[in-house]
Amino acid sequence: MKNSLILTFMVLLMCPFAAMAEKATQLVLTLTDNSTQTFLLQDTPKMTFGTSDLTIVSAATTYTVERAEVKNFTFAEVDPDGIHAIGSITYTGVSRIIDMQGRVVQEGNLNTNTLPAGNYILQTSGQKAVKIMKK
Repeated sequence: MKNSLILTFMVLLMCPFAAMAEKATQLVLTLTDNSTQTFLLQDTPKMTFGTSDLTIVSAATTYTVERAEVKNFTFAEVDPDGIHAIGSITYTGVSRIIDMQGRVVQEGNLNTNTLPAGNYILQTSGQKAVKIMKK
């Protein structure tokens, strides 16, 4: 009786983790400088820990990094369209949002809540421009 109770409890504890693993589509490696490297689980990445390095080999790439530079690794879920939801972005440089026709629709203090649904380009001084989607 006691063993079956322990086994039942362990199965119940594992259920949420199994559900999270099913949803995960990426392995995300975060480095100490807070940069990330992402590997699709469909490419079956394999991690190998060496004496001083970590190597991840997948169908798409091979990536090696010093173990001292690794902050953590997690599994993440990504929308099928490849778009990640972002709560808020704080940046102190000059920022602007440009519509797909090339018109500046916001500059300075940005607020995406006032934009109609659509695709835009977020441009900040000294950074790469990125495409964003307002749903």
